[in-house]
Amino acid sequence: MCVPVALAVAGGLAGAAGSVIQGNAQAKAYEQQAQVAQQNARLAELQGERELERGAREEQRFRRQQRQFQGTQRTALAASGVQMGGSALSVLADTAQGIEEDAAMIRFNTLQSKWERDAQAVNFINEANAARANASNAKTAGRLGAFTTLLTSGLNIAGMTAGIPSGKTFGNSTIRVPMGAPMRPGPNQLGFFRRYDNGAGHY
Repeated sequence: MCVPVALAVAGGLAGAAGSVIQGNAQAKAYEQQAQVAQQNARLAELQGERELERGAREEQRFRRQQRQFQGTQRTALAASGVQMGGSALSVLADTAQGIEEDAAMIRFNTLQSKWERDAQAVNFINEANAARANASNAKTAGRLGAFTTLLTSGLNIAGMTAGIPSGKTFGNSTIRVPMGAPMRPGPNQLGFFRRYDNGAGHY
């Protein structure tokens, strides 16, 4: 194997290896992105669960405070001598309705916060899936690049070796195979050169 061919072989192998290494490096970076995104998704889910717990505690605290207020309100109405009917009942009913409306708003805000956390989790999960797909594509691209490099190098080397003259000796004569000719002479070619050799250079 001559030096140019050896260099071409080495270059092709190095290029193929470099393509695989580059593809694996890109895939590793994407896999790390996927891992971070997956962790963020889990964190968002946990935060959503905490939002529900926080909202439940807030509603319980609010209702406890309002029950105390209602008790104070009834005591005040009774102490004033107002009969528990008519306007007094209307006042108590309005108070109870206001409590329920405020409690409903607390639940709504809690669910909205939970929904926002769930949306963040879904976005992170989609980001993780996209990063994993990119990692797989990067590995595939690296392998395809390596295959293409090896194929191109093989074709180039074949072209280089096809142009190298090869010497074959028959008797006192040497056959020089021109570029593109078969390396091994056929029977007709051998007979031609034997006649030429036996005739001392005369056909």
